[in-house]
Amino acid sequence: MRSIAFRFYSPHLSRTPQRVLLLSLLASVVLLSGCTAQAFLIKTPTPSASTSASATPQAEATSAQTTVDLAHASTNRLLVIGEDGNLFTIDPDGKARLNLTTDAGDAHLYLQPTWSPTGERIGWAQLDTQPGDVTSVLVTSGADGNAQTHTDVPFPPFYLNWRPDGKQLAYLGNWVASGEQTIALRLVDVATGGTVSSTLGVGQPFYFSWSPDGTQLLTHINNARTALLALDGKETVLAAQSTNFATPQWGGAGDKLLYALEKDGQPQLVIADAAGAIQKEVTFVKGATALNFSLNAPGNLVAYTETDEQVGLNSLGPLFLFNVQSEEFQQLSSDPVVAFFWSPDGHALLFMTAEIEQRQLWLQLQVWDGKAPRSLSRFMPTPIFVQQYLPFADQYAQSIQVWSPDSRSIVFAGMNEDGTSGVWVQLIDGKSLPQRVADGVFVTWSPH
Repeated sequence: MRSIAFRFYSPHLSRTPQRVLLLSLLASVVLLSGCTAQAFLIKTPTPSASTSASATPQAEATSAQTTVDLAHASTNRLLVIGEDGNLFTIDPDGKARLNLTTDAGDAHLYLQPTWSPTGERIGWAQLDTQPGDVTSVLVTSGADGNAQTHTDVPFPPFYLNWRPDGKQLAYLGNWVASGEQTIALRLVDVATGGTVSSTLGVGQPFYFSWSPDGTQLLTHINNARTALLALDGKETVLAAQSTNFATPQWGGAGDKLLYALEKDGQPQLVIADAAGAIQKEVTFVKGATALNFSLNAPGNLVAYTETDEQVGLNSLGPLFLFNVQSEEFQQLSSDPVVAFFWSPDGHALLFMTAEIEQRQLWLQLQVWDGKAPRSLSRFMPTPIFVQQYLPFADQYAQSIQVWSPDSRSIVFAGMNEDGTSGVWVQLIDGKSLPQRVADGVFVTWSPH
């Protein structure tokens, strides 16, 4: 087992007026979110006349329904929450729109749309609301809109993550155990019809990562216990006490487990094998209150942030890279990074830095291409992204896709600096401007 100590660091972000304002704004946003079902009853604002007037002809053309076969619907497609709250998929050029829902409104809310890893199915949460009552359903559908399954669930799902083979869907939702409110990890067997869900574990907070073969999950529960969890509910504890981090990761070729613990008063990133035997311990700077990390697909690079403020975000601090083989590291950003996502091929890293302008939150998109970081677009994120996704970005990095399958483009939803809102696709070549392809408030790219 190797123990590596990081010997130089960026100083903690200073408490400049800009940073104080950023912390205040983010803290107020996070208060609206939290891991509870109530967070997912926030309605998307009705599009304004100015927004509708700014729609491009290409985006307006997506309003027509198209028949798309399963092969087309499963490959290189965008899954969108529209401004009216309905779900649809489109091609990255804004063509061939396929509506998955058409009746969103006060009585029907559709949330958390998530591609299966094969791209052949899509899952989402459906909330049917009546005065004083909310009925929750977990819905899955073929990517072509056919072969739907419906699972009645007692509480609204607020996070979905498919088994790697697409046969089962794990979700998190509120729960009651021993008379106290908590969170449950539950599993739906989609391959057998998806009518019944089972509970695998409870705790609050609850984070998890699938094994590549889909037989186990790596879990982090109660901000303390890190364990392997079998699909029959059997738990093997790897660490009974952790440091402050959120999501563990089962990565590489299935041979690396990443999680954090505290040793000798310092937070450590632990890299273990698939059985849980620790291979490396990486000691971080003392004083960081939270760690956030992500391993790329080849398993040779770990991106991580150190956060020195309790703001309810898993990431708000400088961004670093650690090379697992050479045991070298480099700093990519000293600005406050709030989220980062590896490209599918693992050769590039998209990261978002937060900026405040006239008391509004803007996100600057930047990409590291293996050589150096460069800036892409700056946009104002939608409320649904800020409230539901950004506080848990490291968990969503394992279940949604902001990258194109070929690792050449990214997608995001929000308002650009010209005041135009929508869904945008941008090449990462550093030369191309983002292209608006549809109206929408959230978007995720298909895995293939």
